[in-house]
Amino acid sequence: MNAQTDLHEIALGLAREAMLTDAASGCSLGAWRDGVLEICRKVGIPEPDDVVAWVSGGKASDADVADWSRQFSVR
Repeated sequence: MNAQTDLHEIALGLAREAMLTDAASGCSLGAWRDGVLEICRKVGIPEPDDVVAWVSGGKASDADVADWSRQFSVR
């Protein structure tokens, strides 16, 4: 792996951990998305065009989110 790939994997791992933590705490989808974008900026990788698709590996999309202010959960 190269350094950029390593950074991508670090950011993706942090984003997935944030998803679990934020879902357990009752965070809104929008707050989680903002956190993921902040993780990308801090790690130094480009922000994904579709945050949900990036974190879910393409199983879902930002387009599937009707209301970013709603609380979410992970099942």
